[in-house]
Amino acid sequence: MREIKFRVYDDLSKKYIQDNKVYILGALVNGKLVFSSENELLKHHHIEQFTGLQDKNGKDIYEGDILHYNTGFAGEPKSRDGVVVWKQGAFGVDNASMQLTWYTDHYGCEITCNIHEKGKEE
Repeated sequence: MREIKFRVYDDLSKKYIQDNKVYILGALVNGKLVFSSENELLKHHHIEQFTGLQDKNGKDIYEGDILHYNTGFAGEPKSRDGVVVWKQGAFGVDNASMQLTWYTDHYGCEITCNIHEKGKEE
């Protein structure tokens, strides 16, 4: 059984909140229980779920991570970058048709950054 865990990114501080806990109805953010996306506290927070998978370096893959992966399919670029998303009932990569497990099992994907860090190094 895969471990169910989450991480929370704070737009205001521009970093992930450490020691946070996410509940079915909301999140414990900085010691305050937040229940709704309408709440002012949660408007600036992004809750991202762990996929249950790891990249080729053993790093946990979450929604919003940007992966570098090889496709191996004829007629496609040999390597691509894509964002991990939830689509069609499974975790996948936004610019690909296969489920995320296909890339982790067959092509050794690697996390390069995430949607919040993208552009910081440019």
